[in-house]
Amino acid sequence: MKLPVPVTGTVPQPTKHNPNPQPIVTVPQDNFPAIVSYAKECEQCKLERDKTKADLSDRMQQMALADKQIVALQAENKTLLKAARGTFWSHFKSGAKMIVLGGAGAVTVLCVTGHCK
Repeated sequence: MKLPVPVTGTVPQPTKHNPNPQPIVTVPQDNFPAIVSYAKECEQCKLERDKTKADLSDRMQQMALADKQIVALQAENKTLLKAARGTFWSHFKSGAKMIVLGGAGAVTVLCVTGHCK
């Protein structure tokens, strides 16, 4: 804090009744408006700090919720991709079906052409 007039401090001489005197600080009256202004700014900063802490808390909660949603969407995406592409067993099943149908078709064609007689 910049003051127009410097603050002075003095320490009285120790006496028999007061062997450890406390320092005395003198604040010139010209500094009072600057001190009052500084105190008001400090109170405003405290209010803004509390509001910012509350906002930060809300943002952290929103971020945690967003992280949960992202994880859920990734799991859903994996499930959808697996259903769209199929699994090993679904491919095996459709491949086996095609082999059986192709074999039956080949036997039918061979028998129709008279090869089986």
